Amino acid sequence: MGGPEDVDGFLELAIANIDLAARSFHDTAIKIAAVTNGTLLFNVRVEGDPDFQRIAAISYTRSPTCIIVLLRDGTAARWCRVDTSFDIFLIPLEHWASLPLTDQAQSKYQAYSSLLAAALRNKQLVKCED
Repeated sequence: MGGPEDVDGFLELAIANIDLAARSFHDTAIKIAAVTNGTLLFNVRVEGDPDFQRIAAISYTRSPTCIIVLLRDGTAARWCRVDTSFDIFLIPLEHWASLPLTDQAQSKYQAYSSLLAAALRNKQLVKCED
């Protein structure tokens, strides 16, 4: 895979062609991370958000982190890049995702996913409509 522009081109194509009826959002995020030489940091539910159902983050060695959101109705996804100013939201979610399942079940992450969703909306990084 080439530079960030090559990754962005693939991301654009992959997100536009997601078939959420055939593959889960989680499996799709894993596949996108794998084929773009990224690392899936987390895939979390966003409880009670008016626009987003799930948010996944993929990190890259030489590119900014990619955020993929599953829209509330579950039929479409969008993506954007975020800079290090978003680390305050990403790091706690990445930490939660790295915990064993038993610890995840006992830990709360919902506030962080809601804050991330609000920050994405506030910065207008993800369009919720076509």
